[in-house]
Amino acid sequence: MTLTVRVLGPLVVERDGVPVAIGGAKSRLLLAVLVARQADGVTSDQLCDALWGATQPRTARTTVQSHLSRLRRILAPEIRIESHASRYSLVAPASTVDAGQFEDAIASAGPSASVAVGAELGAALGWWRGPAFAEMAENEWIWPEAVRLDELRLATTERWIDARLLADDDVDLIADLDRLVTVHPLRECFWRQLMLALYRSGRQAEALRRATQLSRLLRDELGLDLSPIARDLEHRILSDDPSLRAPTARPPVAVSRVLEPPTRLVGRDVDIERLNSLLSTQRLVTLVGPGGVGKTRLARRLGADYSATGLPAALIELAAVREPTSIAPAVATALDVQQRQHGSVEDTLTEFLRDREQLVVLDNCEHVIGAVARLAALLNTACPELRLLATSREPLGVPGETVYTVAPLGVADDDEIGDLAASPAVQLFCERATSARPDFVVTPPLMPVLVRLCRRLDGLPLAIELAAVRARSLGLEAMLERLDRRFSLLDAGPRHGDPRHHNLQNLVQWSYDLLAPDQQRLFARLSIFAGSFELDAVEAVCSLDDDPADVLFDLIDRSMVQVVSLD
Repeated sequence: MTLTVRVLGPLVVERDGVPVAIGGAKSRLLLAVLVARQADGVTSDQLCDALWGATQPRTARTTVQSHLSRLRRILAPEIRIESHASRYSLVAPASTVDAGQFEDAIASAGPSASVAVGAELGAALGWWRGPAFAEMAENEWIWPEAVRLDELRLATTERWIDARLLADDDVDLIADLDRLVTVHPLRECFWRQLMLALYRSGRQAEALRRATQLSRLLRDELGLDLSPIARDLEHRILSDDPSLRAPTARPPVAVSRVLEPPTRLVGRDVDIERLNSLLSTQRLVTLVGPGGVGKTRLARRLGADYSATGLPAALIELAAVREPTSIAPAVATALDVQQRQHGSVEDTLTEFLRDREQLVVLDNCEHVIGAVARLAALLNTACPELRLLATSREPLGVPGETVYTVAPLGVADDDEIGDLAASPAVQLFCERATSARPDFVVTPPLMPVLVRLCRRLDGLPLAIELAAVRARSLGLEAMLERLDRRFSLLDAGPRHGDPRHHNLQNLVQWSYDLLAPDQQRLFARLSIFAGSFELDAVEAVCSLDDDPADVLFDLIDRSMVQVVSLD
């Protein structure tokens, strides 16, 4: 269960996304003061002053203590309220307060201006729901922090808009900038960005009118002239300076340099050891396996291990890139590689990476497998210091590729039911179920039920995690009984991140849609087999235009069918 205090707007306390009641106006104000004064702490007298001002009741101190006790119970265990020498301070990890999350995201994005950084800043700005601390911001113990956060929001907005201008997003930007100059009329940067967006949209005359409007506003309100930067922009717009034109647009792509998985990897120690060894000797490694088996999480861990050596690693998520021709530009965008005026994007990437010792993780390659394969082959040949790690439902099929199959988690044999260490699948279920319901415990009589449940879920980590969320409302036996309706049972995934991982049906549908028609037909007909089957059985029940064996081998290559034995 996750607690979050939200102050980027009206004060809200949530646990797992559900609002938590913390009391009346005084309790809310007290918590807001503690958040705002987190760095320095606050005395009991200051809390009384914040709550009542000069008209404090005789019971003020007692009432403050009562409110503090209540807040301690509500916020525990994630957040503590500590007292030292009559001074109270909120001990809250950045991940539990949205203001801390916002500042961490800005720091993680870095200072550079690029489309990829703009995407990270835009996501961070999405956490804001209004002015910091909202109606409480005028309290003298809160307003300095509220002003600081609001200014940080505006500065981040300026950087976000600069990144959108790099992405040739000028037409959509104009409406946003019109609103911003209305709300913040004396913030010159927004006016300059509006002038540039108008000019790039072919509205040169209107851009110049906005320069005149800004000049008049500054003179009337502050007695100031346009800044040299704004004056220079006005002159360049007037002279139709070609350097003001938008750069070549780049496709959207998600990049992350924070590669550590968000939760602990279970049952993958052997995989991690083998793959780290492979990456030390092989320059192109592809993790293959069915959807939900944990390829991305494993790749994140490997990237984090590589970064820990002091060398750069970048995770490039290709799920949102639909056009094969956009793969190379997407990788260039994610790596902040500026394309040369002459030459292809591939040439620019090759030159940039030729002598760089770096790991590049290409995640979710299966829907653009051909384009990724061509780029990987080029980089693998031309960049001897580069390490490429790809995740896909099928191999890239290029020279020099090492294919590593990521298998589902093991499930204990019947004679090992009491040994959790022998069953990573059971370990994963217990760990995730405890996160969903802290009092979750598996008693010895229920251990066989849990093992059967994990076995029915084929040891697939995503399916196990989705089932574990149901521990909040269902017992193990009830879950096992409902597995015949597993698509409705396993639909309680996270609301954030890749939509394919929100529920099991999305995941299977994504994989199925990537199959050719004959592969889809055979996959559907294989559903008549309740468990494992042999090739002879497939040939007996399936009559297709192509040889059923060839199509079956295609499904194996695409991780839609798993080989359990070659005997």
